Amino acid sequence: MFFAVSVLLKLILWWSAPPGAAYDDHFAPIFKIAATLSLPEKTDCWQCYQPPLFYAVSAAAGRVAFAAGLRREAGFKKFLQLFPCLYGMLTLWISYRILLLLPVSGPAGAAAFGFLAFCPRLTYLSAMHTNDTFAALAAALTLWAFLRARGRGFSWRSQALLSATVILAVFSKPTALFAPGAVFVGIAAAYFIARSIPRGRALAAAALCCLLPGALLGLSLLANEARYGYPLPDNMRLFHVTFTPRPGHGGVDFLSFRPFSALRSPIVDDSTVSSPPTVAAAHLWYDTEGWFQIAATQGNRPLHDWWIQHYAALTDIRMPWPKGPPPLPPSELLLARALIFLGFFPLILVLAGLLDCAAGLFRRIEEFNGTRGEKTAARDKSVGLLTAAAFAGGALVVMAAYTAYYATFLGMRTHYLLPGLPGLTALAAFGWDALSRLLRPAPRPLRLAARILAWLLAFSLYFLAALHIIRLSLLLASA
Repeated sequence: MFFAVSVLLKLILWWSAPPGAAYDDHFAPIFKIAATLSLPEKTDCWQCYQPPLFYAVSAAAGRVAFAAGLRREAGFKKFLQLFPCLYGMLTLWISYRILLLLPVSGPAGAAAFGFLAFCPRLTYLSAMHTNDTFAALAAALTLWAFLRARGRGFSWRSQALLSATVILAVFSKPTALFAPGAVFVGIAAAYFIARSIPRGRALAAAALCCLLPGALLGLSLLANEARYGYPLPDNMRLFHVTFTPRPGHGGVDFLSFRPFSALRSPIVDDSTVSSPPTVAAAHLWYDTEGWFQIAATQGNRPLHDWWIQHYAALTDIRMPWPKGPPPLPPSELLLARALIFLGFFPLILVLAGLLDCAAGLFRRIEEFNGTRGEKTAARDKSVGLLTAAAFAGGALVVMAAYTAYYATFLGMRTHYLLPGLPGLTALAAFGWDALSRLLRPAPRPLRLAARILAWLLAFSLYFLAALHIIRLSLLLASA
């Protein structure tokens, strides 16, 4: 049910959102590839610096659609806009398969999958024409392929599939560059903790699934360095774009967390723009950049100008903040605060999963009480926890690196977390089970009340997130 409703919400928002409601023009590389049948230079357009795989797939599909008679530019762009939506749906499906391969209970898996299915950020980016959901799908495929390979004893065929998915992730978008390292953590855990594969097979898996993708990435970086002067070229350096970032170097505080500031002002402002943890945790469940708001308010000039000025102020400290409070009606303001507040619940589950992972690391497997089968199950759980934590942590490290390098809000945008969402979903499921175990000694009425409260919070978050997407879709459709 969660999957069907989530797919429907993504399709509704995709249909309502204009193709131009996106962070950058990702159509230009596709048109260049489709016209020339060759990869463009990284200096040919603003987004040509990105890895070309996403654009090459869309260009091939675009040529087929063009040959079939789809010639109007608006219809052609809408067709291409559908691909990120499909990637978002496939990310959901693969994440569901991941949860089935993990040692988590049915209720934990269902609740965690619901968080991913109704996460507004994944739905936003499924409706935008960007390559973010492509990177999320590649990361999800990699985590699924690892769990599948481990279940099959890292057979040669499963290793080949895992290696292919890691290569796909590495060349999908720089936000998924953590994939080889995350897979290495999983292989090391399978060998040292679970002891489920012989040393030779573990070394072969590390070479094929980590070193080979890493070597291909290294060759790509060397070629970029030789041709463009940068291992990882970006458009701002290639086009010599200069700006004064907000909050600027020295203004980013990675250790701050200001949930009450986020609740007071759901739109990012001076009180939260310097705090990556606040932006990542609090604003994953509510759009903070207003791209859809800009598109939805074209008929209301004052509101439209407010959102444009707000985005300009976010990206350049020389631009003043718009005057007055956020132009949200009381109902939207209440909805935004409720989404941010309820969004802390899955965050608590993720933290519980991480604590459970840390507890497993500090506890020797031999010290577990129980039968041999119970010890094996404990080892399996530790491998799943460590691998999920590596995928989630990898995305957080990439986001932190972007933020530290650019020292701007552009670096801490929550869509950089998308490749880590399958890992975060798995951690939330482990966290649900960890908290359930803590309640086992409690009286039965207390356990029942805790379950009812947990599901009440979860379904309230699902409902409000769906309501937010439907409301946004109606605004876009009427603009």
